[in-house]
Amino acid sequence: MTLEFGQSFIDNCLGNEFVKHYVETDYYRNWVNAIKSTFPHLKEATYNVSNLHYIDLSNIEDILDELDKLTLYEATAVLFTALFSEKVIAIHITGTLDAFSNSARPSSGLYLSDMSVYAEQLGGVNVPLAEICRLASLDTSHEFSLVSSFITSFPIASDYVCVETDKLLDSNEVEQGRKAAEELGQLCRQIKVGQCAMSELKETVLFKWIKLNA
Repeated sequence: MTLEFGQSFIDNCLGNEFVKHYVETDYYRNWVNAIKSTFPHLKEATYNVSNLHYIDLSNIEDILDELDKLTLYEATAVLFTALFSEKVIAIHITGTLDAFSNSARPSSGLYLSDMSVYAEQLGGVNVPLAEICRLASLDTSHEFSLVSSFITSFPIASDYVCVETDKLLDSNEVEQGRKAAEELGQLCRQIKVGQCAMSELKETVLFKWIKLNA
């Protein structure tokens, strides 16, 4: 699917029915199959995470099974998307070129490489994205829909994961996110210096909880 189109563009210009029919066409399937033949070791949902930064939670089992085939940033985005599946819109990670989108929820498509810097200045928890845009002097007048989401920032090792949600995270969810970030942070440091493999992610409390609740 040509996922360069944000959900707001689909909603306001293309229409969901158009996209629904498009993904059933031979043109689309042939394109997907051609791409998959280049990466035969990845299932389609895992490929979408790695190459399109598009996380389809309806196929989370496939992605979890191949989690160790993703990069550390990609795997982190998957785990945090699954953790906050009922509210998450997108995941923004320090050092990545764009956000990881949750396929089940519409996104404004806005991305700031230094999102965490602005979020932390404004408290770091349930910060309105509109406030971050104003602080960053980002013009959002061209957007098709109002910027109404929230950003909560979690430190992981030397990076930050900014979770964009369409509803406020409650105190229990924030604490759950902090514990997940702490656990992943310790493991990330070891993975980055070669002390353990990506497969160790599957031994974390976070992974096992997500697997159990998938």
